[in-house]
Amino acid sequence: MKRKMIVILLVLAITFSIASWIIHSQMNQAQDLTDKVRISNFNWRSGIDSAAGWEGIILRNLVNVTIQNSGSNNVSNLTLTVKLVYNGNEVIHSEGFSKNIDVLPAGESLKISEYVYSYVSLRPEGAECISTLLQGSTVLDNRTDPITWD
Repeated sequence: MKRKMIVILLVLAITFSIASWIIHSQMNQAQDLTDKVRISNFNWRSGIDSAAGWEGIILRNLVNVTIQNSGSNNVSNLTLTVKLVYNGNEVIHSEGFSKNIDVLPAGESLKISEYVYSYVSLRPEGAECISTLLQGSTVLDNRTDPITWD
């Protein structure tokens, strides 16, 4: 009986050690990605063109975002989201975008050009554009840029 308890304790100790090593290794990998995969550039061009909408004139605003992988490994399963915010809340009646990126090769950059839509009547001074880069549910980078309306 005593021998059986010692074996059980040894198995539990080994299992705990392995689990701790795996968790520590995964946390280090996530930290490496947040240091090496980031949003390196952001550019906003207000009011490229317009169209009539339900509540007024809709502006199509061009957003260019560059993502850079300065690491030595390809990174996959990335998502970039861009949205307009004012006073910490998403601007009502605006539409940002979300872009899935299958693979970003090591040492390369990717420029993404998409549109954010907003109503002319809803262009508050002090609005910001938030770009968030995710891998799965892990936030790799988050960037907030002030918006200048033309």
